Formats: sequence, C-alpha cells, structure tokens
Amino acid sequence: MAKIPLPAVDRLCSIYGLLEKLEAQGTKAISSGEIGRNINATNATVRKDISYLGMPSVSGRDYEVKKLKGHISKALQLSKPRRACIIGLGRIGTAILAYEKFKNEGFEIAAGFDLSINKIERIVTPVSLFQISDLEAVIRSRGIEIGIICVPPEAAQNTADKLVSAGIKGILNCSAAVISVPEKVILRNIDYTTYLRVISANISLLKR
Repeated sequence: MAKIPLPAVDRLCSIYGLLEKLEAQGTKAISSGEIGRNINATNATVRKDISYLGMPSVSGRDYEVKKLKGHISKALQLSKPRRACIIGLGRIGTAILAYEKFKNEGFEIAAGFDLSINKIERIVTPVSLFQISDLEAVIRSRGIEIGIICVPPEAAQNTADKLVSAGIKGILNCSAAVISVPEKVILRNIDYTTYLRVISANISLLKR
C-alpha cells in the first residue's frame, strides 16, 4: 500500500465518518460523487484517495459502504484504542467530557485538567480530574496520546507547550487562538466561527 498523503488522510477520516452514519441508516452502497458532495471534495479526488487503500478506482460504480469502511479502518488503524485528555473544564470542555460516543469509537477520555480546584470538585464525572500542575505526570503515567485544548485563547499556546513537553502526539485545539507545535505533533483546529462563515458565504453565492 502506498504512503497516504496527510490531506488524503483527513478526507478519508471524513469519508469514514460519513460511511459510519450511512451504515447505521442501512445504506448499502454509495458513489464517489455522493461521497464528494458530502465531504466537499471532487469525484476524482475521492477516487484518488480511495485508491491509496489498495482498492481500484470504480468510476461510474458504487462502493459497498461496509467494505469501504473496513478498508479505511484497517489502513488508518482506526480501531486502535487511543487515550485522550481535556485541558480546560469550562462549557466546551465539560460538554466533551460528557460525550459518551467517544468510548464507542475507541477514544478513552482518560483525564481532565483545570486550574480551578473548585471547578474540579464540582464536576460529576467518572473521568479522573486533576489540576494543571499534574498534567505531565498524569499524561506519562496513563499513556495519553491526544490532548484536547479547551482553555481561553490567552492560555492556549502555553497549554500546547506543556502538552508537547509531556510527550503528547496529537492536539485538538478548540480554543480561538492560533497555536504552533513541532512538526512531529499532529495539530487540528476547530474554529466554529470559520465554519459558520463558510456556510454563510456559500449561501450568499448560491443566491446570485
């Protein structure tokens, strides 16, 4: 199997999520064009991405949802369990903390961190909660690979630096700040305002 470029990895993960929903709805097959419309990619791009899995391009024919989902899972090792932690237990952090579907998808929220001891004591959750000062020791002792940043923007870069120092391998940045990490650390940003702008812009263009 050829090495899969990072942009293709991102799209294949989006395709996997789509297939998961379709399978739950009982859909048996889907075309590359339909996949592309759902993940905002061209028909050709979807077929190229799928070809990295060792599956032939099937222009004009449908892919079996279950079979394609299995190929993506195997190629990207999506069934391998991963441990994650949440830093910042405000509204977004506590909402993620309570999201039960992560466990079904192989992601264990193994710890939560916050500066405020009062906040830690008030939150009712089966997840172990700690102060920020314990971050590095807990991450190393529990084998946590992914950090989810939910702190205020002014604290985001410092938090990212601490995660990198603790040996974290990937960061999901839910703060509104632009942060930087070494190339060896996978970084993805969730910017809700940008997504809303994209939707708004597309609505405006469709009306022309």
